Amino acid sequence: MMGVSMRFRFLGAALALCTVAGVSQADTIGWDGVAEVPAMADSPGHYLVCPPGTHFDASRGAVDRATCSKGSFGWDAAGGPKSMTLQQALDQHFKAPAGTRAVAVGPLPVYSSDGRLDGWLHIAYKLGKE
Repeated sequence: MMGVSMRFRFLGAALALCTVAGVSQADTIGWDGVAEVPAMADSPGHYLVCPPGTHFDASRGAVDRATCSKGSFGWDAAGGPKSMTLQQALDQHFKAPAGTRAVAVGPLPVYSSDGRLDGWLHIAYKLGKE
């Protein structure tokens, strides 16, 4: 009988822990989609974002935070990124379906195959009626 009681205590503690962990992740749970944006962290709440149709130059092996380019090898420099909020970056790079507005829920960094940040950011969004 003692074993059953211990199992229920363990189960109760595990459920409580999952509930607390779930509350801390509540801002990224329940999103409708993800938009991929050429962006990198700049300062708290702001991101360096390249214009639509461009990306951060990574032609020299590392991501160049100061240069956006159009070509796949960084040959066509297209100026520098601008600092903006997550919502501004989403508005610039994602067009929501007619009658809806995409609201940024949170950033999800994108890593390259070798585990480095590669100059792209996934922005989780939730759709709402306009």
